[in-house]
Amino acid sequence: MGATVFVQPLDLVKNRMQLSGEGAKTREYKTSLHAVGSIVRREGLRGIYTGLSAGLLRQATYTTTRLGIYTVLFERLTGADGTPPAFLTKALIGMTAGATGAFVGTPAEVALIRMTADGRLPPGERRGYRNVFDALLRITREEGVPTLWRGCLPTMARAVVVNAAQLASYSQSKQFLLDSGESRFQRRRGSGGVVSGSVASSSVAALAASRLWWHYVRRSRSSGGVVSSSVAAPAVSQLWWHRGSGGVMSGGVVAPAALRPAASCPAASRLWQRR
Repeated sequence: MGATVFVQPLDLVKNRMQLSGEGAKTREYKTSLHAVGSIVRREGLRGIYTGLSAGLLRQATYTTTRLGIYTVLFERLTGADGTPPAFLTKALIGMTAGATGAFVGTPAEVALIRMTADGRLPPGERRGYRNVFDALLRITREEGVPTLWRGCLPTMARAVVVNAAQLASYSQSKQFLLDSGESRFQRRRGSGGVVSGSVASSSVAALAASRLWWHYVRRSRSSGGVVSSSVAAPAVSQLWWHRGSGGVMSGGVVAPAALRPAASCPAASRLWQRR
């Protein structure tokens, strides 16, 4: 939860960049720094924290669910003699945990996307959600409960990629440290290696999943569905056709930076608790 406070501005910039140029408009932001400067000038310093309540709820639902499911399945599949599951099994557990957590956290994701995108709209078209609970209530009342899970499949697919890389590599790194016969003091020092591994795997996963994330942002942002496609693959094809590979990977520089703190902090804390 604490990492969200630092990640939220990066999340907002990522979402704004991915929506930049929507509807055949000229792209609003050239780079991440240009986006930050423009948002601060137009909306003030508080503007970069728009949607913080939704980001906190996303962590409370998505992160709690995925880590809880991963831990339970990992312990159930551990041998009676304490032998941990194989790496492939860990990856499958991570995929299951990620998909389930993403499904639970999708309503908060929808609210987050809408709240962070609101500032780029003309004043008369802004939704003006006060907080995440106001957003969820109004979406349900005005558009129906199914709208809360709009874009659910792409975000579940993204979570499968991210968690297969992050959680499996985290567990494998931890196992390597514990099997190396190091002292407790050395294990504490070795926790930096596990954190570094989580950072690296999270960065790769964020870049690999950004195409699915772009589709999810576009689908979740609009009540009418800005993208005409109803599934991720045609939407990505449309984007590639109109904006090329640069459009597909829009926000790819910010995405890993936004994912790193949220990925590294849980891994580090779990290692410390179970050392």
